[in-house]
Amino acid sequence: DDGSEVSSSNPDPQRVPFKMPLLIGPRPGKQKFLKSGAKPLAQCIDLPQPSDSPEPGQEPGNLPDQGSGPDPGVSRSSETLVSTCAGVPYTEPPWSGVPDREYSFQVIKNGVIQASVALDKPFLVVGRKEDCDVVMEHPSVSRYHAVVQFRAAVEEKSKSGFYVYDLGSTHGTFVNKEQIHAKSYKRLNVGHMVKFGGSSRTFILEGPAEDQEEECPLTVTELKALRKQREEEAREREAKARAQAEADAAKEEQAGIDWGMGDDAEDEDPSTENPFALSAANEDLYLDDPKKTLRGWFEREGYDMQYHVEEKGYSHFVCTIELPIDSPNGMSVIAEASVKGKKKEAVVACALEACRILDQHGELRKSCHEGRKRKEKNWEENDFYDSDEDTFLDRTGTIEKKREMRKKMVKREDTVDTYDTLVPCLLSCSVIFRYLQLPSFVFKAVAAEPVGIPIDSLEAFMSSLKSKTLADKSQRSKLRQELATLLQERTRLVRLANVAKPTHL
Repeated sequence: DDGSEVSSSNPDPQRVPFKMPLLIGPRPGKQKFLKSGAKPLAQCIDLPQPSDSPEPGQEPGNLPDQGSGPDPGVSRSSETLVSTCAGVPYTEPPWSGVPDREYSFQVIKNGVIQASVALDKPFLVVGRKEDCDVVMEHPSVSRYHAVVQFRAAVEEKSKSGFYVYDLGSTHGTFVNKEQIHAKSYKRLNVGHMVKFGGSSRTFILEGPAEDQEEECPLTVTELKALRKQREEEAREREAKARAQAEADAAKEEQAGIDWGMGDDAEDEDPSTENPFALSAANEDLYLDDPKKTLRGWFEREGYDMQYHVEEKGYSHFVCTIELPIDSPNGMSVIAEASVKGKKKEAVVACALEACRILDQHGELRKSCHEGRKRKEKNWEENDFYDSDEDTFLDRTGTIEKKREMRKKMVKREDTVDTYDTLVPCLLSCSVIFRYLQLPSFVFKAVAAEPVGIPIDSLEAFMSSLKSKTLADKSQRSKLRQELATLLQERTRLVRLANVAKPTHL
């Protein structure tokens, strides 16, 4: 052949360079499987299939021009209403629709407008994968990060608009600097800012003015005050819940253990609570002073009232009081109040709660109060001594005096004093009073007689202090006390005698 000759005649023929084959498809070891819920790619049937051989009756040079067939741009225009993502884990909701007005995303980075994304589809997929509608290259953005969905609500115009749906991304989606919940729709109004993951690009929704969010009528100062008030209310609720939990834990510790047996179920008696008890709205009608009301009830029933106040924290007091009433389960009823403020306020709140509990049990407003009398002590059993009195340690004789007074109180009989009985008592009191004053008079007379010269009052007083009869200071103090007692008794008898004196005398 000619070719063989040319190849043999030419000792160094020109070599053809070797071309590396272009491998298209998944790399070894990283095969991707089609998800069960993924939509298959739509097959394009508008464009003619390419063919290497010409049709019969047609020359190779006169192949049909691809531009003469259907325009690819025109064919894609009908498909712009459908997202180009096929493997996205998202199902289009039934209320989805095409936006009837012009919307767009303005992409801003470092204060500079980078691009503008038109929102002319029912939904757009944002992610790092190449088949997403909005492709982002930031490493914190997931492959399929979020979906921007339009809702076409015909009946309710207020719900019509764009929503953002997070597809369970790793780093989350933020609307107005607040992270939204995954797998849930978040309403987007015109002017809202959206961020995907840790990307520095901010997407601002632009559209008609009627889709903007209503402005708050409050000023910045009022908003700060409202926020501070809400935070304080939240802290108070947390403090109350914490105090209630601590109180419940303390009650459980005091109750002991039941060794796994559990408490027996007991039927509550419906008559234990008063159905006609006043509600909390009418408390001001009968509890103007809850402490006074509760104190009167305790005194009438014959019990001692005692508050227990504990300070749980700074300006946080918990006040409890045990009520002497019977509960259905046999446990003691305890009124408790937790107040963040002053200790006095906690006591008042506890008294109010106790009055409310007593009123619910029908104890605070009984039609006939059967007062429980205090248990009177039987002094005769202990020989008129109290339980904590000891005569061995008493050197002043106070215990013996109390004992004598108790004897008189027990043996005393009620008598009616008349003028005839008061006159002898008044005379005897006067005699005793004069007798107790006698030593001082005798001393003055004896001291004045021997000398025969006038004595100055100061010298007489100084000599009286040195006298042997009144040298004992304790004796003088006792005499003064007895004289003061007799003087009071004499004054009382004189007043009674003047009242009981007959008119003919």
